[in-house]
Amino acid sequence: MNPRNISEKFDDGVMGEIASVAVIQFLMDHGRNVIAYDDIRKDQYQEPDPGWDILSSRQSFDDWLDHTADVKSKPDFAYSFSIKSSRIPAADGDDINLAIRRRDFKIFKRSTSIELDITSDFEVQVYYSLQSSKFDNFLSITLEDISNKRIDAIVEKLKLLERYSECFLSGAASRSRIIEYSNSLPESKKYWGSYHEGHQKFMWSAPLSLGVSFENITN
Repeated sequence: MNPRNISEKFDDGVMGEIASVAVIQFLMDHGRNVIAYDDIRKDQYQEPDPGWDILSSRQSFDDWLDHTADVKSKPDFAYSFSIKSSRIPAADGDDINLAIRRRDFKIFKRSTSIELDITSDFEVQVYYSLQSSKFDNFLSITLEDISNKRIDAIVEKLKLLERYSECFLSGAASRSRIIEYSNSLPESKKYWGSYHEGHQKFMWSAPLSLGVSFENITN
């Protein structure tokens, strides 16, 4: 990631959390049981997460939670979701439909194999309007705000309610579908470079068009 001050880092984190809550709410509204890893983790945020953000199932998680010794390993009856969030790129003119036609699921290229870098059953991309949610330098909080959990002050200083009141669930793509697509590409097309403020990172090619509607996932 590009260097960011504490306010922007915290703001990006909030954006991601709201995206996860939006996905959770949608799945629950359609009869799914859902749990977030952050709600069941036991490491006080000292270890890397398991590569997924939430689990979803038609079956209750209560019995599994009562008996499992490893909450990182999902039960066989559940699906795992990795949720990425970002603002609609400026080049797409805040048009979510254009973004879905042109953009990719954000899967970081960390190894030589996409199979190793996809760590959930479904990849999910959530978008926010660039115009409404963009971060400006006048939005500022302090370390004291965070350490003292001044929630109301943080919400007001970062204008969170105004900026993140709406998001777009652009769909979800299964691990198998993305891998199948990647394997069909020549080596030179399997990944691409993302550049931002002088920093570069590589992403696997995984068009959002590979995804399906959340309505279909809940069927």
